[in-house]
Amino acid sequence: PDTYRSRKHLREIIAEFERKTGAGLAITRLDASEHPEMVFAVGRTASLFHQKELVVIECLSDAGEREQDYVKSKLAFWSDAKDLTIVLWEGVLDLKDPLRKLIEKHATKTQEFKMLSSSALARWIAAEASERKVRLAPSELELLARRSDGDLFLVANELDKIAAGAKLDPIVE
Repeated sequence: PDTYRSRKHLREIIAEFERKTGAGLAITRLDASEHPEMVFAVGRTASLFHQKELVVIECLSDAGEREQDYVKSKLAFWSDAKDLTIVLWEGVLDLKDPLRKLIEKHATKTQEFKMLSSSALARWIAAEASERKVRLAPSELELLARRSDGDLFLVANELDKIAAGAKLDPIVE
């Protein structure tokens, strides 16, 4: 459910693949909920210019049954492929979802990003502020954590505003 941290991690995976392979053109991202037909092209042709290929399929659970069945039928093959890396990104998949169980069966690695507890949220905000070179007083950190209710996109936007010179309004709740 913590899509901010999971998307950030996805960007890191893509950047690392590009760094290791130098294959920026061998990276394909598709949102199966917006363009379900693109799922059928995944892994069909090898790149002429790069030995390795990374494909990120987002929101497969929101695509149709045909698209999900296609991916399900290819998972075993893709997991054995040496030149193809598939990343399946989902916002939330129920523990009992058959798609989730099949992905976990064939995946080299899975990672779940749960919502942060209040103490972990405060540590995350402090670390994110430090990374962005934003100084927060303890009261500002507490206010931001309370106001955000765990929404890290909101926190990131507020930190961007503060970095640009804005101040946190202590009155508005």
